[in-house]
Amino acid sequence: MTKKQGIIYVPRTEAKFVIPEVVCRGKTPTYELSEEMSPPMNMKQLGRYNGEQRKVGNPYPASADEVRAIMSVVANRKGSQAEKVRDFIRKNIWANTATVVGYAPLGEIDEVIRDYGAPDQFSLRESIVGPDRFIESADSGLSEAILGEGNINVINSIAQKMYGTNFYIWRLNSKPLFQKTKGVVRFGANSGRRGLGCDGDPRGKCPAFRVLREE
Repeated sequence: MTKKQGIIYVPRTEAKFVIPEVVCRGKTPTYELSEEMSPPMNMKQLGRYNGEQRKVGNPYPASADEVRAIMSVVANRKGSQAEKVRDFIRKNIWANTATVVGYAPLGEIDEVIRDYGAPDQFSLRESIVGPDRFIESADSGLSEAILGEGNINVINSIAQKMYGTNFYIWRLNSKPLFQKTKGVVRFGANSGRRGLGCDGDPRGKCPAFRVLREE
């Protein structure tokens, strides 16, 4: 008598780009970049979604430093597959990340939260407030905290290869008066500029790039 096979769970498969040797957070893991973006979500929804997807091993919203690390690889790699990844990133003009900026009141240092909503989310302290502008050497600290790379020449080299322009940053131009203001970090575009939107309303909804990291 043949033994009946029990119920088997087969994880959902989807189109993805497999990108090896991505230098990120002191390691060189392989990243899977899903070809399907997350649903449009505000900051609160994004944090909840991030925690839930990580728990079950599904692709999760990438933090800004992870997206930058993937860009670093594909911006410098030749071939049709690398070009497909570049096109995919370029066409998703406004994309949330799982990085959140907390603007602190006068006398306090701003906060950058990576992996927002994940069980192991963590924070870095760095001054973020300043003028909207093309990123420059004075922004190296915030670039390191948000993008995981403090060398502005490297950041602009990536941006030139991806978008044909230097990297721009939109952010709060002055400190909040009384209490911390939080917002999701978004990759975005405006008036021919491409870069980071760090001044977003936490209620604003955008999709996010979804990734899996394989150590």
